[in-house]
Amino acid sequence: LLYSTDIILPVQSAGITESECTYGDDETNCVIVCTFTSGSVLAVSWYTEYDSDKIGELVYYSDAYGETDSWRSPCTHTVSDTHYTLVATSTSLTLQIDDADSSDSGTYTCEYYVTNDGIYKTDSVTLAITVYIDTPTITVTSPTTDIVEGDTVVLICNVDGQPTPTVTQWLYNSNTDSTHTLSDNMTTLTISDISRDDSGVYQCVSTSNRDGVGTATSEDETIDVYFKPTVTESPDTTYT
Repeated sequence: LLYSTDIILPVQSAGITESECTYGDDETNCVIVCTFTSGSVLAVSWYTEYDSDKIGELVYYSDAYGETDSWRSPCTHTVSDTHYTLVATSTSLTLQIDDADSSDSGTYTCEYYVTNDGIYKTDSVTLAITVYIDTPTITVTSPTTDIVEGDTVVLICNVDGQPTPTVTQWLYNSNTDSTHTLSDNMTTLTISDISRDDSGVYQCVSTSNRDGVGTATSEDETIDVYFKPTVTESPDTTYT
């Protein structure tokens, strides 16, 4: 490459300007942006603390070296993990971690070669990616404090986790509940015109949308249904 010693590029700052993880219902996606001024940076690379190999590298040729601005194709040194993606512009190299989980937590380092100084510099960021599922809870709503026969009772399964778990099952007295009405997303169980036969123990089960996180079952929710007393007549008895 040809270059002129008369051309001195101004020192420009470079480094990580953005890092964010977005927790979706099905997957977690993380984005880390390393921004720089193209005229002062020759090469940019991403590393993790767990891997001495580069996640990816991008090399920039400046006009100062007798070349027009051009980028070599990114990901020339991509490691085997396919959920790493590099997105390049003339002033940034973005690392995307698709479908991230807890094992992707750690320190990520952007290394860049500054032409003005002739040295490599680094900037790092630590990502804490938490994937979990909590024990769901059940909220009971009814028109009366004491549930009586004829009421409509609604049980709501409250779930929490990263990503948001899905309600996959309701249990009635430890068996799958196939009698009562469930909402489309199964978070709500409705008992219309409740009777004494609906008394018992209810539970809901939530499942993480992330492999390996598992399921969680709520504590018992006991429903007691009050009803009017009934009088049963005894058969006629004849006394002699």
